[in-house]
Amino acid sequence: MGQPSYQAYVKTQKIGGNPQETLARALIESVKRMNVIRQPPVRRQLFDQTLVLNLKLWGTLATDISDANNPLPDEVKVNLLNLFAFVDKHTSALLQNRLPHKVDILISINRNIAQGLTQATGGIREEDVPDPEPLPDAKDPASQESGAV
Repeated sequence: MGQPSYQAYVKTQKIGGNPQETLARALIESVKRMNVIRQPPVRRQLFDQTLVLNLKLWGTLATDISDANNPLPDEVKVNLLNLFAFVDKHTSALLQNRLPHKVDILISINRNIAQGLTQATGGIREEDVPDPEPLPDAKDPASQESGAV
């Protein structure tokens, strides 16, 4: 096995080895993206893409939780599915109104779930998660400004 292949394997093991940590890192990456869209001016396309990406993450989580083979206790499943319903409803409202300060609740939810997922291992710090790559088509802020505040 060549050195580059080994390095890729080691990197993959670190990222994908623990499902709870992987999910926590994805939630924190989403937090970082949402922190960007909180800053004025509102860039409509970036705002929408970021929120849709977060909602897709929660949708994936909800699908996994709903699986009959998911080992989580029923009470935890119900609580997480209720959170997903809230995230879905709140995201829909944000996509209509684009009020950056209202993103804070989604940031808080993601942070708290990420911390809960990794509590046994001491939690996860945002600085431990690399900054996410820019979203496609969201690199030109001048063409995406919106009048929303």
